[in-house]
Amino acid sequence: MKCLLFFTDWASIATISTLPAIEGFPFSNVKSIVDGSLANSTGIPYFYMSPLDFTARDLSKDIRSTVLVSLEETRFCEFKKYDPEDPRCTRLMLSGLMKKVKENTPEYTFAKAALFERHPDMANFPPDHNWFVAKMKIAQIAMVDWFGGAKYVPVKDYLAYNYTGMEMMHKFDL
Repeated sequence: MKCLLFFTDWASIATISTLPAIEGFPFSNVKSIVDGSLANSTGIPYFYMSPLDFTARDLSKDIRSTVLVSLEETRFCEFKKYDPEDPRCTRLMLSGLMKKVKENTPEYTFAKAALFERHPDMANFPPDHNWFVAKMKIAQIAMVDWFGGAKYVPVKDYLAYNYTGMEMMHKFDL
């Protein structure tokens, strides 16, 4: 599960909209994501956000959100000829509370460096957009990876798993 988040570069984030025409409706947006550096997968989703963006505006009113990543993003499903909705094309849904990471803390330094490592263009984003680092405090984890419905994974177990990167290499003989 952690490995799926590690191998994705973007996620769909669902929030409760603050846009006047659809206020209170679910609203989804695509955001770049990391769960740590290329050498240290934490399983915690981190984002670089601007208050000018839909997602950040929504989260300023209601911090509840769901993040979705899919194995489709890695081209694995395409290679296996799985439709993106095929349950074997694994999907991970993390629901929880999104919060700003406090600046000038070790976590902020780590997360921002990881975001810039994976998404180098972020370093050139306009500084007047008041960028900040946000993370999700995960409350629930749902995963679809086979027929028969979602599996619910205890957050404690998910965060305790030490992903090294070798698991996927061995699984797919890479």
